[in-house]
Amino acid sequence: MNGFVCFGAAYFLNSLWQAPLFGGMGWLASRMLKRLGPQAQHAAWVATLGLMILIPGLLHSGPETTHPSHPAVGLYSAHPPFVLQMTHVMLLTKLN
Repeated sequence: MNGFVCFGAAYFLNSLWQAPLFGGMGWLASRMLKRLGPQAQHAAWVATLGLMILIPGLLHSGPETTHPSHPAVGLYSAHPPFVLQMTHVMLLTKLN
């Protein structure tokens, strides 16, 4: 897989679980900042949107960081824990 496709797939998979997480955190921050007025709430939502856009791409582990003995090693930081567990199960199944 070329680097752009790998980055896009990792970004998509990260955003599936990170966007709802940051959305919930933004909602909580907005509720806590309600007393300070709409400017504070707006700032919280702008920060939330920025995190939703930037963080999934920043956590990408590209092919240059993979361990040469196993190509799946670089995928560990790009997936939620459930996908990691399934990856381990698939790898163990192939080894046996």
